[in-house]
Amino acid sequence: MSLAQCNDAQFKGWRGPLFPKALEELNQTYNMLEGDWTAEMLDKVARHIEGYITKRRFVTTDGYDWFWALTLNMEVGIRIMVALPYRCDTQCTDGAASDRSIAVYSQTIQKECHRMAEIAALRVNDAMKRVLTHSQKMAATGSA
Repeated sequence: MSLAQCNDAQFKGWRGPLFPKALEELNQTYNMLEGDWTAEMLDKVARHIEGYITKRRFVTTDGYDWFWALTLNMEVGIRIMVALPYRCDTQCTDGAASDRSIAVYSQTIQKECHRMAEIAALRVNDAMKRVLTHSQKMAATGSA
């Protein structure tokens, strides 16, 4: 699989895709997660994300059908969407389970896009790490 950044993956009504620096770590965290991801697992992550509104599926102009996208309210009237790709190679045979990089989309003015995208990626990464750490602790103790 790959962490290719697909710049032609546009979504009507949103600016992007954006690839802030914080996506490097978010991609690593996302690809560390074991097994198949479900909407239920994503809901666990979302509960820990400040400003989380909803999750949705969508298709970008390049024809890619994203696994899920998390929409966050960053500040009054500023929405950011963090699009998560499918994790098709759970064995990470080439170092990544995803078939492309996570991407960020924005509905804010141009000068705020990158700053908000960076903050959103950090929030999602922190939430994923929290859920990952909890899952690892549960597995180590044999708890469900």
